[in-house]
Amino acid sequence: MKATARLLPFIWVAFFFCSCSSMLPVNSYYEKAGTLQKGNTEISGHATGYSVSHFDRTEQTSNSYGLRVGHGITDKLDLKFRYENQSYTRNFDNRLKSVQYFSFIPKYAVEQGRLSLLLPISTYFTRYEIEGNTYKENYASLTPMVIYTLTNRSNKADLSLGMKYDLIFGQEGNSFFGGFLGAGFSSNLDKWAIRPEVGVSLADRKETYWNYGIGLQFILPRSK
Repeated sequence: MKATARLLPFIWVAFFFCSCSSMLPVNSYYEKAGTLQKGNTEISGHATGYSVSHFDRTEQTSNSYGLRVGHGITDKLDLKFRYENQSYTRNFDNRLKSVQYFSFIPKYAVEQGRLSLLLPISTYFTRYEIEGNTYKENYASLTPMVIYTLTNRSNKADLSLGMKYDLIFGQEGNSFFGGFLGAGFSSNLDKWAIRPEVGVSLADRKETYWNYGIGLQFILPRSK
């Protein structure tokens, strides 16, 4: 009996991680199809809120803050790095305290300024608290994505539609299909932009998650 009692906490933790993980994938990108162009550098920051729809009601799940840096390798290829800090509300899951998200993002322009493909390769570092104890879990993800953008002639506003598929390794309910609609406003989109965005993500569990936020992007020209 004593041995069984000692094993109970471990059995509970294993059951929790195998069946009850409620971590949500990042579904906001504040991106356009256009690449940075060779030698240019991007620095951007953003804030995002997430909510979930349950039958006849919608409740907030989390808030996140992040930053991204990128560099134009060629006129058609960018490489970017992104960090995100996500915190969850007690009403949604009082065990999941925080998620640290790191992502390496290759971006390739199929049609310059109009259509691009991205493949974020990411890791989620999660922290749970159960009965006063802290537990940590890591998940890897792969997210094929496509972005299509329309830009006005003055290069002061654009509109982007993105679609992506999240495959998360090590978490039950490990696939999510998502989409987002974003815009950019600036005096010159080649130099900076304010980027509001809304998105939706559908989970294996048939739940619908919404995200909404705003980003600020700066593009630094290459030194000559």
